Parts: sequence; structure tokens; C-alpha cells
Amino acid sequence: MHRRSAALLLLLPLLATACARATPPAPDGAAPVPAVAEVRSDADIRLPFDAHVLTAAQQRTVILAEQRLARGCMSRFGLDWPAPVLPPVPDAPANSRRYGVLDPASAGRLGYHPPADPPAAPAPATTPEMLTVYGGKGGPSELDGRPVPEGGCLGEARRGLGIGEFSLGSLELNRIGTDSFTQAQQDPRYTAATAAWSSCMQRAGHSYADIWRANNDPRWSVPAPTELELATARADAACKLSTRLPTVLLTVETELQTAAIHRRAAALRTATERQHTVLARATAVLARP
Repeated sequence: MHRRSAALLLLLPLLATACARATPPAPDGAAPVPAVAEVRSDADIRLPFDAHVLTAAQQRTVILAEQRLARGCMSRFGLDWPAPVLPPVPDAPANSRRYGVLDPASAGRLGYHPPADPPAAPAPATTPEMLTVYGGKGGPSELDGRPVPEGGCLGEARRGLGIGEFSLGSLELNRIGTDSFTQAQQDPRYTAATAAWSSCMQRAGHSYADIWRANNDPRWSVPAPTELELATARADAACKLSTRLPTVLLTVETELQTAAIHRRAAALRTATERQHTVLARATAVLARP
């Protein structure tokens, strides 16, 4: 990585503060870019595209409704499909670790390792006949004289909720959330923030060109974090906050997502309306006795 001048590094906090607090004027015909909060934790990472994505709790509602409908269908064939056992809705913010480790205290406990997942539920006991009726693949078109729905009971449940190939958003639309992440890291503002972060890490005794080289260091591929990993992660989080690198990233991503949402406004509006329809139907299914 090219070394930045001392003057540039000294100016970076002022530039990041401006990024965090000012709302850039929108060019004619463009959507105004919302102001961005100073990023001090994962909870501060709130992006425009988040409004077009189902939350973890909403996804859980849809899955539970889908499974209730599928179980009802299975019962028509005299089959008792097991009720789903889902993990609890995570209490972590939706964009946790989008920019790597941010909390020095958490980094000091976990390093770069993710929090432990809850214990997985045991696989339900099923038979080949049950799987055929549930998924509708590779089996007979009827059972005991009763026709198996297209796509099996799962397909019937999804049609009942209105879940189709594009009903919850197409791959192209979902790329708004991923493309902005990649493109933001090509922005000169991010390059300057990364240089400041790298210098900060160097002073702390850790040599990395960018945050992802620290995050993905092969030495952390062990079952539990080592003392070196914990120390590196603490320094990483502290350097991110002191250089305001996460705020710079959020600012650039917000600009990119705002522009992309504006360009695809009609398609996003349709996808969001379909999401609301599916969620309303799922909620109604779960409200039934």
C-alpha cells in the first residue's frame, strides 16, 4: 500500500466528521442522501437498503407460517410432519460485523471469532414417503389416490403465502446491498481511512495493509482465540474508532445505496409490496387457532 503523507493522516478525522454530519446536496433528479450517524458500534450501521429487507423476526414469521401450512397439507395424507424447531431471533444488530470488529470489549473476549451459535435442533425423524410428499420431487404424483400438490406440500404452502421466485426480491435487487459494500472500498475516502487505520495498527505492533487482512489472518483459524488474536482484535477495533473508518465506509455505502435505490425505485417498490403481502398472509396464518 502507498504511504500517505502525515498531513493527509492529520486531516482524516476532520474529513470523516464532515462525512458523518453533513448531508451532501443531491444533483438535479437524484435522491437526497440521508445524513449518517457516527459509527461507534454495530447498532450504528443503518443503511438505506435495510428498509427493503425482511428482519430476522419477520423471516421467522414467514418460515413458521410456511411450515404450519405445509404440516396441514401433510396431514391430509395422514402424515405427521414434525413442527419446526427454530433458533431464537438473534439479538445482534442486522449489520453486525459488516465492517469487522468494532467493540474493543467484545474483541477482547472473542477476537475475530463469531459468537457461538445456539445448539442446533436434532434432525426430525422422517421417512422417504414423507420427504416425497413434502418436497414433491422424485416420487409419485399421488398417494393413496390423493394427488400430491405441485412442488409437494412445501410448494403448496409457499403458493398460499404468495412466495414466488421474485416475490421477496430478485438477485439483482439484493445486489444493492452487496455491491455497495464492494464499491465503497474503491472510494478514495476509504483508501485514506485505511491508511490511517494501518498506521494506527503499526503503532500498536500489528502490521496489516487493511482491515480484512487482519480479520482474515490465517493464524485465527483455530478453535478458540489466542492471546495474540485477542490483542490484535482489540487494537483493530480501537484503531477503527479512532480513525473513524467505519463512519467513512457507512457514508460511502449510504451514497451508493441511495443512488442505486433511486435508479431501481419501481422494481423495489413492487418487491417491497410483495414482501408486505407475504408477511401479512404469514401473520394471518399464525393468528389462526
